[in-house]
This record gives sequence, structure tokens and C-alpha cells, in this order.
Amino acid sequence: MNEQELRERISVVTEQFVASRSQELFGASTIEVRLAGEMVYGGAFGLIGDGAATVPTSTTTAFDLDGLTELFTATAFLRLVDTGRLWIDTPLNVVLPDAAEGVTFYHLLTHTSGLPATIDLCDLEDYEARIMAIEFTKRIFEPGTTLAYSPLNFMLLGLAIETLTDLPLEQAIALLVLQPLDLHAGFAPLPRGIAVAPTSPKTHGEPYDANARCLDGIAGHAGLFGTAADMAMLAGVYLDGGHIGGVHFLSRAVAEEATRPHQGHMGFGWHLTGVTWTHSAKTGVVVTVDPLRRLTLAWLTNAVWDGDPRLEKRLSDANHELVESIQRLVDAVS
Repeated sequence: MNEQELRERISVVTEQFVASRSQELFGASTIEVRLAGEMVYGGAFGLIGDGAATVPTSTTTAFDLDGLTELFTATAFLRLVDTGRLWIDTPLNVVLPDAAEGVTFYHLLTHTSGLPATIDLCDLEDYEARIMAIEFTKRIFEPGTTLAYSPLNFMLLGLAIETLTDLPLEQAIALLVLQPLDLHAGFAPLPRGIAVAPTSPKTHGEPYDANARCLDGIAGHAGLFGTAADMAMLAGVYLDGGHIGGVHFLSRAVAEEATRPHQGHMGFGWHLTGVTWTHSAKTGVVVTVDPLRRLTLAWLTNAVWDGDPRLEKRLSDANHELVESIQRLVDAVS
């Protein structure tokens, strides 16, 4: 099998695999597979809309990226690190004076800050009170001792980016990440004419994540809507050691630091499992990178598994199965 045949086989395997699951697992889905930075397959499945207004999903349909927003936030922060204004080990309260003592940006990026796993911002009376609650949250563990996922880590990272850039978070991420990479992702409200895959009747066109909605839809941990192509392109920055399309975007040292195992095999936003880097979110979206095979797979669905561990496992297993199928094809020509 030569390289052209490999690309054709990847396209066929991916198309058949996702199509066979398009009704049992999700209502709408898009997927993009890249090999060595080049797209080898891009497809869309299912329908979006309501009743008689339903239309086919397309590769330009925007999906609620939810927790994948963290990869954009981390990338924006790492670009600021590359300017020399601060370093990964800088204490958080150097930038946000009211933040917990002893917490560094490293702790936020690796979810080892010791902050609580949850926070409910929607019970607070207004936006200002919610921001104060984020900044004043106290540690429950010693920083660096416990890996415990908390959305607070990237909420705080988003607030720090706003302070460092003197820009609202949506503008900072656009300036530092979206525009240089020519990505179409963005926070709600999205431009008119953009089709959005609904996560529920109550949150169509708004973030599924309640805390993000109560922060006006814009936060460091959730809120972005985007396409599979957006996720594959962003992942490519790390796959190519900070470069994309021959353009320097992140320093190699910072990109490699982001994708090496820290505590609990956690990178900076990336989860390092075996030979792959991955990140998933409760709205049914996932991106996977295999750096050895130079393979990237972004699979976005609107199958919300929040509170449904069985659906979460089924989606996770399906993603692993597809990745392994493509890996076997790549290995056959290596």
C-alpha cells in the first residue's frame, strides 16, 4: 500500500466507521483526519435543526467545544509566555492579587492547583460577584500534590489573560490564537448564518456549560464553538513543535513542555495516554493526536454525556477504536 492508497483507505474506514454510528450515538457529527498536517478525510453526518427546518450537518457546522476551550486558553497563555512577560512557574497572585497563595500557572495548566473540583456561579447575583468568587476561591489541597480536574483552573487562566493583555478574553483569544491560525471558532453570539449543532433545546446557540453561560458565555474553561477543522489545526501546532504551515507560532521548548507528561500524565490541557495526546468534553467532542504517526483526529458530536457515564464510555470506546483502526493502516506502510 503506497501513500495515496493509505489516504484512500483512511477515508473509507473513517466514513464507514462514523456513518455506522451516526444514529445510535449522536444526532449530528463532523470529523477531520490529518496525516502529517494534511487533511485526508473530512466528513459530516446527521441533521441539525428542529422538525421541518432540519438540514444536513456540514463540515462548517459549529459545535459546542465546551472543555476543548481549554486548549485555546492554554495556547493563548503560552504565547504570552513566549513574549517573556512571565513564565509557567510564575505565581498566579502576581497577576491576580486576590488569588490563592502558592498556586502557580503551572498548577492551573496541569490541574494540580488544589482548588475545589466544582463551583456554582449561577446562584450569585451578578457578573461581578461571580468573578470575585472565582478569584477568591481557597485551596483544599496543597498545590502540586493532587491531580484533580477543576474548571476553576482555566477560569482563572482566562482572567489572567485578560489582565495581561488588557483585553476581554474573547478578544485576547482571537488576537493570540484564532486570527493567526485563520480559525473560525468563536464565542457566542455567533455570526448570523452560522449553523450550530444543538446540545439541548434550552442551550441552542449558547454554551451547554452552566458556569460559562453565567459568565456571559465567555470563559477560559468553556464557551467556544468551532469545527473539526479548527480543532485539527490547533492540534497541529503542538504536533509540529510550535510551527504551523512553516510559520513560527509557539517556541519549540514551550510546545514540547505542553505535551510532555507532568503529574498523572497531564500536559498543559492535553491528557497523555499511551502514545497519544487527547482532550474530550461533556458535549461529545474529542481531539486526539498521535505524534509518532503524525496523525490527528478531531471528532465533534452533539451527544452530551454529562451525567451519563455509559454514553461517555461508548463515545470514548468508539474514538479509541477508530484511532486504532487508522493507526493500523499507517503502520502497514511504515
